[in-house]
Amino acid sequence: MGTSGVRADGMVLDSTGIEVPVKHALRAAAERTCLLATADKFPGSGLLPVCPITELDVVITTAAPGVAPLPELAGANTEVLFA
Repeated sequence: MGTSGVRADGMVLDSTGIEVPVKHALRAAAERTCLLATADKFPGSGLLPVCPITELDVVITTAAPGVAPLPELAGANTEVLFA
């Protein structure tokens, strides 16, 4: 799934209210959840919380490895792939 942004505390956000319940349903039905987020999404904008980034299985990003909250994922079960 995509995102409008990820706060420094790791909350994945969205700006489109109709997409948030869809993302919740997708996460509930999926075996694995992946987030695709370019570097400009850290931090990014967005008004509506989707989920904590630590609840995702994979984050694929163009952001630098030291950008918050990516270092905090080192101890979590979330795999981070840098594109």
